[in-house]
Amino acid sequence: MAIIICGYGYVIIGVFIRDTLACILMLFGLTGLSALFSFMVFKDKNMWAGSPDLTLSVITGFFTATVIFYMFYVLIYYFDRMGAGE
Repeated sequence: MAIIICGYGYVIIGVFIRDTLACILMLFGLTGLSALFSFMVFKDKNMWAGSPDLTLSVITGFFTATVIFYMFYVLIYYFDRMGAGE
C-alpha cells in the first residue's frame, strides 16, 4: 500500500509543483496502467462463479502498475543520463 501511495503521491505532487506536460502524461499513464491491470486481475474465473473481490483486484492492479511504471521510469531516466554526458 505504501508503494501505491508514494508512487501516486510523487506524480501528483509533480503535476502541481512542476506543472509540465510530462508530469500530466505520467499521471494519465499510471492511471491507465492501473485501470488495465485492475481489470485484468478482476477478470478471472471467480468473476462469474462466485463473488469477485473488487477491493483486492484494485489494490493488486494498482500495485503492479506502479511497480512496472517506476521500473521503466528509472530505466529510461538512467539511460537518458548516460547519453547526456557526451
